[in-house]
Amino acid sequence: MIKSFYANREWAVWAYGGAIALIASLWLQVQMSVAINEWYGGFYNLLQNAKDYVDRPQEGITQLYDQLISLQYVLTGLEGSPSFAVIAFPYIALAIFTGWFTRIYELRWRGTIIFIIY
Repeated sequence: MIKSFYANREWAVWAYGGAIALIASLWLQVQMSVAINEWYGGFYNLLQNAKDYVDRPQEGITQLYDQLISLQYVLTGLEGSPSFAVIAFPYIALAIFTGWFTRIYELRWRGTIIFIIY
């Protein structure tokens, strides 16, 4: 089954190109998961130190906004630390693409088996 998919010239682009695309996509997802885990540290530190902003609540709200949905990381050329939205929204899009492409890849793989049998 593996030989029929990877050794067939007709399916070489799907076999090798698809495998590279899936591996790259999974690698990017892991990198984004690591970034989200690092983001949690700063976010929970901000929550833990919320009592420091009792006298100046607007500063605390601004920092919370920066942690959650600020696009300043993108606008400054990827300088500083990214907000949750900057990490999570591309991660969601990539996860959807990876799930879809994995199913297409499986169908192509199974298609070669059926094609060879007949």
